[in-house]
Amino acid sequence: MGPTTTLLLRQEWDHHVADSLETWRDRFWYRVGDTPPHEWTLRDPEALGLPLETYGRACIIEGQPWDESCDVFLDENGLLADLLGHHPASVVSLAMMSNGEPDHRVLAASAVSLARYFDALVHLGGKLDIAEGGDSRVRENARHLPGAVYQCPRETPRGRLTLTHILDADALAAWMAHPRFHMVK
Repeated sequence: MGPTTTLLLRQEWDHHVADSLETWRDRFWYRVGDTPPHEWTLRDPEALGLPLETYGRACIIEGQPWDESCDVFLDENGLLADLLGHHPASVVSLAMMSNGEPDHRVLAASAVSLARYFDALVHLGGKLDIAEGGDSRVRENARHLPGAVYQCPRETPRGRLTLTHILDADALAAWMAHPRFHMVK
């Protein structure tokens, strides 16, 4: 499995949101196989601003309402509503099936496109690797990205305090152009 990310939507999960996700997905991806979780293969990389050689990369794309599993994996310390000014109503998760550099770019470009499509935020599931050094250097460098950058403190399983970043589409697009770019795995 490769890098993953989750989009945080304000919209409640209903047939309109599900249909919108399907419309977006069918524009860029085609389904492979009939057994869930459904794997999707990149159909049109150039429409996402990616080089043609990224054609055929595989991804799992799934949407759902916000539920207890989201609390555990995305808001483990209960700070999201205060940090964002609202609580997400639903999520769309993207998981690449491989971990090469092109997979990180496909994931990010897909997340930027979906974030713009749904006016959503992108929960990276970890911190940006934007600077060497500790979290204070990461915090400072992340502030210089254009767009909205939310820095959510979280505790690691070993009890160490670290960050999780949540970006809007503009900040993620800028992160893609950074020399240290990669998505969280």
